[in-house]
Amino acid sequence: MKLRMRMTETNEGIQDAGIVDQFDQMMRTMAGERRRTVEKLQCLGIEGGWALEIGPGPGYLGIDWLKASPKSKLTALEISPNMLRKAEQNALREGVKERVAYVLGTALRMPFPDRTFDFIFSNGSLHEWEQPEAVFKEIFRVLKPEGVFLVSDLKRNATGFARFLMKATVKPKTMRPGLISSLQAAYTSAEIKQILSRSGWQTARVTENAFGLNIEGRKTS
Repeated sequence: MKLRMRMTETNEGIQDAGIVDQFDQMMRTMAGERRRTVEKLQCLGIEGGWALEIGPGPGYLGIDWLKASPKSKLTALEISPNMLRKAEQNALREGVKERVAYVLGTALRMPFPDRTFDFIFSNGSLHEWEQPEAVFKEIFRVLKPEGVFLVSDLKRNATGFARFLMKATVKPKTMRPGLISSLQAAYTSAEIKQILSRSGWQTARVTENAFGLNIEGRKTS
């Protein structure tokens, strides 16, 4: 299959309140994927400290991680005011509101001091980062020494069958065009390795599966 040229999707997140509600509905159904991501976070030792989530959307991954990591606390950085409010509502309903702080802002210029967080994670937002090299540099800046990060996302070179499976599971159906545009905006493993090299993450590791990419690294200085 010929690799498609990358097409920029958005650098402003989902702003419209109606689409936020639909996105919330879609993400609510993806408990199995979130469980696997939480398990991956735990395997990397991402629990028991202070974590930053970049682009939490409606907040379900962070909420599930907090439930699985009772001694942890979370700060979540979100660019969309409507999405941030939705995440706050979900955290309150799920009983973890006292352990999470939602912050409005951009990952390009994170409003946090150097060496703040033990862990950083992000799922599904990488393809929206306007300047990924700058964001990975910011991740390095705000991580404590020996801090760990995990960034996961779709990949543009997913097979036709993988794309079919992903599209078939998206509900409501009105969100399926958004999946297609996200796939077109996603990166390949080779592209991410180049971005990591240019941003100073020489030891970060990129792995992939049929549907997407996992990028993990540890700050050693």
